[in-house]
Formats: sequence, structure tokens, C-alpha cells
Amino acid sequence: MLSGSVFSPQDLPRTSVFLALRHEFSPQIRVDLSDLEILADGVWLPLLNEPVLLDAQQIAGGQVHLGGSSLPAGRYSLLRLQIDQIWTPDGVGAWQPRLNQQMEIEIPLTAALMLDHNDSKSLFVTWDAAATLALKTDAGDFSAAPAQGELPVDVLYVSCPDINTVFVVRTDNNRVIDSFGIAGGPTRLALDGDRLYVLASRQRELLMIELSSYRVIDRFPFPLNDEPGVMVLDRLGRTAYLLDHRSGYLSRVDLVSGSLVARVSLGYQPADLIYLEEQNLLAVSLGLAQRVLLLDPTSLRVQGTLSTGAGPAGLAMLEQRLYVAEQGSSAVAVFDLQRRAPLERLLVGIEPTQIIATDHQLYVAHPADGTLAVLVPGQLSIAREIRELGTPAEMAYGPRYRQLYVLDALRGGVTVIDTNADLLSTRIPLGAIPADLVVTP
Repeated sequence: MLSGSVFSPQDLPRTSVFLALRHEFSPQIRVDLSDLEILADGVWLPLLNEPVLLDAQQIAGGQVHLGGSSLPAGRYSLLRLQIDQIWTPDGVGAWQPRLNQQMEIEIPLTAALMLDHNDSKSLFVTWDAAATLALKTDAGDFSAAPAQGELPVDVLYVSCPDINTVFVVRTDNNRVIDSFGIAGGPTRLALDGDRLYVLASRQRELLMIELSSYRVIDRFPFPLNDEPGVMVLDRLGRTAYLLDHRSGYLSRVDLVSGSLVARVSLGYQPADLIYLEEQNLLAVSLGLAQRVLLLDPTSLRVQGTLSTGAGPAGLAMLEQRLYVAEQGSSAVAVFDLQRRAPLERLLVGIEPTQIIATDHQLYVAHPADGTLAVLVPGQLSIAREIRELGTPAEMAYGPRYRQLYVLDALRGGVTVIDTNADLLSTRIPLGAIPADLVVTP
């Protein structure tokens, strides 16, 4: 039964729906899906944001996002699809219609979907395209189930604050396998063993999430006037550093006691923050001051300064060298941290913002033209360029499968780069604008 409580739209739980093929190798067939609904106390509620063309060849071994919606809390057990048309090729390059009228298909969930207050759960639809090709269009063509609750070893977490959701993605096949709700708009993420730290920006809290249950097990408030844009953990996972782009404050939070133990005003529009483990230092880029500060991680006192070009932004460390993406000068500055001296400046694409180091090279994001520049240490120019990435932003690297994950706010998902070949591998659609991501090491 549905809950009788009255919620405002932002408080309602949410469901996101994803579709994959039952068999990876499927025939050529297209389906016009015009509606997707879920039954709630005798009332069909819409889940589809807009009509979708399902192309079995394009889906292949991947996954598509069908839609999502806020729903009343309760128990759900039945979906309904509406198919407007089925298309098959005629052998000469044209697609021919196969249906004379619309079809409605009801799909019982293999297990009930239970939605509680502040939940954000996903449903997974499986499509047997070969059965549809044979015009056996009944519930047997499709099956639907909530998440199985099994957490693989290698996982990517992606926050989407506009829908109060963190998505869980398997990194072996790059499919969404689960999701959970975080009230207050989850933005920045940090991972420490079996715990995920999440900034709930609208609630002004740092949350500790137990990954086995997605349960909040601790909360740490941060100063009321702060809007942290970057969060970094120390090497032991006992301290969180929060950087506020707007106010210029850097705060140190003790995750054992939950107390704010140090706080310093940096000013000059700080852009990025990284923890340098071998040096036991924090590095902070200051956009307006055109420099990078090296700070003591305990006292937050300045231990050194590096002068950069215009608009230093993203920071990365590789082979004892600090790389700084200079947004204003369209370059990447390289520093020797042992001598704290500049080494070189590499011209890259326009307005670089983020930079990340993988095993042996670096990737620089250029949101203005939707590209990534690939840099190899020791080379004085771009090694390669990867295009058609939408608006590349935050990045995370998965070492096991050597994949680079890049947020794409333009398409509402994550782009996957195969770093062995530096080619676009696949896209993970989420149906929402992502804010941050983190992958298990």
C-alpha cells in the first residue's frame, strides 16, 4: 500500500529505469517506445521522460536510460510499456513498419520495488529483441527487476544532485547496477575502504555512507556560509579537507571526532586541491593569484609557493612532478616538487580545467570544445586528442580495466575512455547532470 503522507516533490522518493538486451548479439530491429508507466494503487504513473527509439544494434552489450520520476513511497510490482511501432530492415537500406496498431505490454516485476522516504532506486528492464522480431510481443519479450543488492569489487559511484541520487556502476561492463538517495543534493564524493563520503550541499553536511547498506552512519556539519566545491581525504581516511571556491576558505574536518579542527582563508578564488601523499602536503591552486600554495596538512600553514600562468585550475601529480592546468593561458605548467622549481609549460587546447594522472600519462579536459588532451611525461607536445566528449569535467581512473571516466554534463552521463588505445569506449547515460565521481582503486 502507498503511504498516506503528503510530500513536496523534492521529498518524494525516485525511480530511474534502465534497459539492456537479454542477448548481447541481437537482430536488426527498432522499437518506438512511447510510454512507460508503473502501477501505484490502481493508478498508472509515468516514468518515461520522452518517447524513445530502441535500436537493438546500437544497444548491443550496453545499456540505455529510459526515464525516471519521483513517486509516492510504497510498494510497486507492475510496469506497462506502450509500443507505437516495430521496424525491421527491408534489405535495401530502408526500415519497414511491422505493426498495424499500438501495443501495450504489462510486465510484472520479478521482485517488488519498495520505496521509502528519500529513496532513489533503479529498475532494470531486459529486452529479448529476437522474440520481438518474431512478433511475439507479449510480457515474455521483457522482464523487469529492481537492483539485486550485490556489490561487485570494482565499482564507480556518480553523484547527481538535481535528483538527490548516487548511481552505482559496474566497471567491468560499465552498466548501472544500483542507486541510492541522498537528501540535500549529493555533490562531491570521496572513497575510503567500505565507506563513501558525500557532501550533501543543500543540507550543509558531510555524510559517511556504509556501502554494504547505503546507510548514513555519521554526519558532519560544515560552516553555514560554506559551499565546498572540492573534498579530499588524507592517506588514512581520518581527515577531510573542504575547499570553498566562493569564500576562499579551506577547512580541515576530523572524521573521528566530527569536529572542525583547522580553517584558513586563502582568498584569490581557489580552484583545486590535491593531497600529495609522498610529500605530506596539500596543493591548492589560486586562480586570481596565479600561483599554487603548498600547505601543511595539519596546521594548513603555507610551506611553499609556485608561480604559474593565468588562471591555474586543475592539479595532478605524476612521477614527482606537479602538473597545473592553466585555464587562462591554455597551457599545462610542470613543476619539480623536490626543488619546487618550474620545468616546462606545455600548450594544450583552449581553457583547460581538469587534469588527471593515470599509470603513465595525463589527461587534460577542455569543456569549451569537448576534448581531452593526452600528455606523456617528457614529451613537449600533446600526444593525442580525444574528441566528441560533450562538456568534459571531473574525471576518475579505474586501474584494473585501465578506463578513464569523464563526466559529461551536456549529455547527462559519463564517458568511458579506453586508456590502452586512448579511444572513446562507451557512454553511461544517467538521465541527470552529474557532479562528481569516484572509482574503487
